[in-house]
Amino acid sequence: MEKLEVKDLTEEEIKIVREFIDLLRTRRAKKPRGSKEIAFKSWPLKVKGRLTREEIYGHL
Repeated sequence: MEKLEVKDLTEEEIKIVREFIDLLRTRRAKKPRGSKEIAFKSWPLKVKGRLTREEIYGHL
C-alpha cells in the first residue's frame, strides 16, 4: 500500500489524511515491537453460597 487514491478529495481533506497517516506512523514508531504478556487482575473475594442464573442475569 504505497499509493493512496485521493483525486476526489479537496486539498484540505488531503492535508488531514496526510496528518493522520503521519500520526499513525509516529505512534507505531513509539510502540515497542515485542509482545508482552498481559497480566489480568483477579478478584480476591469468593462467593459464599450459590447463585442462580436468575440472580446473575436478572438485571438484564
